[in-house]
Amino acid sequence: MSMISWKLPRNSKLLLTVWCLLVPWAAHASPCRVIDAYTPADTLSHRTADLPPADQLKAFRQGIIARYPGLYAPQVLDLSPAQNMDTLILASLASARESQTRAGLMVTLRQLVDRTQASFRNLDGFRCDFPIYLTDSLGQFDGAGRIVDGQRSLVLGVDALDGERGLIALPVFIAHEMFHRYHFMAGGFSDDDADRQPLWRTLWAEGLATYASRALTRGATIEQALMLPADLSQRAAPLRQTIAADLLAHLDRVDPDVYRTYFTYGNKAVAARGLPWRSGYYIGYLVAERLARRHTLGQLAHMPPRQVHALIRDALREMALPRT
Repeated sequence: MSMISWKLPRNSKLLLTVWCLLVPWAAHASPCRVIDAYTPADTLSHRTADLPPADQLKAFRQGIIARYPGLYAPQVLDLSPAQNMDTLILASLASARESQTRAGLMVTLRQLVDRTQASFRNLDGFRCDFPIYLTDSLGQFDGAGRIVDGQRSLVLGVDALDGERGLIALPVFIAHEMFHRYHFMAGGFSDDDADRQPLWRTLWAEGLATYASRALTRGATIEQALMLPADLSQRAAPLRQTIAADLLAHLDRVDPDVYRTYFTYGNKAVAARGLPWRSGYYIGYLVAERLARRHTLGQLAHMPPRQVHALIRDALREMALPRT
């Protein structure tokens, strides 16, 4: 076997050092692939304004759903049996016609994706190798990890986000959703399975993403990181012991009712119990904040399940103790 010999040029050590520094930076800096599936829906909404409902539905199905079938698959929209898709489509078309802010929102979302990716650059193993869809979610979600056309993706519901602009801080929201993708890459934890996974996994996925969104967004407050309701931390803090004890008791269960109690918004039964909505995010944030005193964000994201489980259990046990 012959070998081709070559001589390193003068200053080769310097060149190699620069190359080694640039290669990982370039890998991190590879831009996120953002797919605009919303603008066609917005354009169609205005084009069909004077058409009968049946023709609006036909146009939406032919022009949008046929073009992006993966975004409107049942497992992506996750409609309840009581929801009628035709009703949702017509309502969403009407909402798009009325809004005057969505074109600007689209620009903002693209800018935030780029800015957030830059803030993730120092997280070990982060790669923006998943598609990010900007779509009309028919009012079903503002942001979610979904399998779209067989690929794990981040789907941002422009229509829902437009309605929430006065309620949430968009930079923190984007950081939260992108951290979920990173956490899955690094440690296999995700919010995608929602109430179909043991409670401790949801607590960790949501708690760490909530903590990370604040840590990675300059000037963010705990209220912004917790998002909704706006006074969640104030209302949940006095109930910390009770909530932590209940989460500890259900830690290893797959229980949709408990999930709805601590991780969903608008549940009337939760309000009747005197609990704030989404209080699991608050407790999860406190767990992550506590562990971040001894670990970096990258280390927390890569932490294996067995270690995470033990640390969450210990943290909840401590929180559940009566305060002295």
